[in-house]
Amino acid sequence: MAIEIKGVIGADINGQEFARRISRLSGDIDFEIDSPGGSVFHGISIFNAIKSYDRGKCRMHVVGDCSSMAAYIM
Repeated sequence: MAIEIKGVIGADINGQEFARRISRLSGDIDFEIDSPGGSVFHGISIFNAIKSYDRGKCRMHVVGDCSSMAAYIM
């Protein structure tokens, strides 16, 4: 399964919604990152959700920009 992290974190990508979304998944996940970064608070929520995911492997793929908070998530 592929999940996109595209756009501004906090504006286009809500950390809490992202965490809820992956909490319902199982299996390996490929994250496609194209983000200039954004909100630290939302970014840390996303990072923690990915870090705590234990129902498969998580792989990161940079498909565009990966700056600031997006680089922290990666």
